[in-house]
Amino acid sequence: MPLPQNLSFKSMKALSDEDARALSGLHMRCFIGSEVWSPDEFLSVSGDQVRWGVYAQDDQQNPLALIVMMDSGDDCEILTIGTHPQFRHMGIARYLLQFVEETAHERGAGRCLLEVAADNPAAIGLYVSEGFEQIGKRAAYYQRENGHPTDAIVLSKTIRYE
Repeated sequence: MPLPQNLSFKSMKALSDEDARALSGLHMRCFIGSEVWSPDEFLSVSGDQVRWGVYAQDDQQNPLALIVMMDSGDDCEILTIGTHPQFRHMGIARYLLQFVEETAHERGAGRCLLEVAADNPAAIGLYVSEGFEQIGKRAAYYQRENGHPTDAIVLSKTIRYE
């Protein structure tokens, strides 16, 4: 499926306060409760050498999807990834994953890691379709709004570019 035509992609390298508020608002639409990143957390990524990110925005500069990464030696880790609920299943998250994988490789990573809630089959399906494999599980890692915990599935993908 082709990406929506009105998309552009921006680095989180030089975020304004307004950008950070918009990204936090997007994150709130994607996640519930304590998982939501504050504007200050997004601003901290902006000035960081180890953490970095990219987001997709429409022609009105509304963020629609985001991904934040962290370099860790030979690995990179996806700290958060999300797509606005109205723009899911359009290939935006897949594009962001592929883009950051290539960028992570250029930054020296040989493997990409992430955690995903076991009760999120759409996200798990995306990651598996992109070559991620389960390497572990963290029991009761996420606390849901209803008070029930859910496990985190730990996934890994070897990054190879010729």
